Amino acid sequence: TKLGTRHSELDVGYRAGGMVGYDGRLCSCCGDSPVLPLVMPYLDYQYKNLGIESQYGLILFTIGFYYNFS
Repeated sequence: TKLGTRHSELDVGYRAGGMVGYDGRLCSCCGDSPVLPLVMPYLDYQYKNLGIESQYGLILFTIGFYYNFS
């Protein structure tokens, strides 16, 4: 979902994929399958060419900054 004005934009969405290489220390079912499906919600805000993005998945929360060259 995109919301924005002329100079700013807010994106809210999700990423879906698979994780490999994790064992039972991450979660109770992680050692039972070689690939664990994962859906990670994210939030992205951009003002002019500078942006910040955050996402969450299981036990990990990330935040990052970026510059858009376009």
